[in-house]
Amino acid sequence: MLKAWYNELVSQVKWSGGLSRPFPEKQGVRQGGVWSPTAYKIFINPLLDLLQKNGLGCYIGSIYCGTPTVADDICLASNCPYELQAMLDLQENYALQENYTLSETKSTVLVTGNQDTHEFLLNGSLIQQSETATHLGITRDSKSRFDSSTVVQERISTARRATYAMMGAGLHGINGLNPCVSLHLIRIYIIPRLTYGLEAIRLAAKDLTTINQYYKRLLKQIQHLPDKAADSACYLLLGEPPIKAEIHRRILTTFGNIIRNFDFYRTSISMASTSNKIKIVK
Repeated sequence: MLKAWYNELVSQVKWSGGLSRPFPEKQGVRQGGVWSPTAYKIFINPLLDLLQKNGLGCYIGSIYCGTPTVADDICLASNCPYELQAMLDLQENYALQENYTLSETKSTVLVTGNQDTHEFLLNGSLIQQSETATHLGITRDSKSRFDSSTVVQERISTARRATYAMMGAGLHGINGLNPCVSLHLIRIYIIPRLTYGLEAIRLAAKDLTTINQYYKRLLKQIQHLPDKAADSACYLLLGEPPIKAEIHRRILTTFGNIIRNFDFYRTSISMASTSNKIKIVK
């Protein structure tokens, strides 16, 4: 099937309103294609296996997690600056072997919990070190306690823009849609944007309070309730739990996906056989 993608596949370059002559496509992945992320994973997987085989990167217990990757977005995680440079060198060598170029200007280094300064090279050039870095839409920072001080505000801003976009369809209080219909729109359109990535980071108590206040106010608005109305009333009238309950559900779902993974179970068996302090609860 993958080979059939490129049968009689041609491209053209559009320039100043004109089109170039067609030329055949023999490699690469289609931008926006359904199978493009999977195809790129097949291509990049030997590099990820090489990094894991050499033991480069972070571990949680005995589970390797040094290269979280989705399509062409790769994050190299390490506790040692020299190890991180070795990971960059391996990635650079793999790029040369496969005839593609890594951009050092689009790469950044984020250092957390350590004030020591180190320089990192890619393609012979220095990689910039930033106080913030975004990976898969989640912004990490090097100053806050949990490295994620701006995430909640970004999620709220995204959810607020999505809400404004739906107001023309009646997503507002008085003279708007039925509150039950509005709640359905919120569940399928607003909540995914409001909670994206929150199951993968540590949230401070003030972050949970901030996001809960925003969601609570939104529910009151679609029911045309005053801000001073009892919080329990805005939840009970719609039968909707607080937003932190949705976040906790997503955390448990993510945890369940991890512990049901065969590699995790096999690793746990290995750990249990080498230490009588580790037990597996079924």
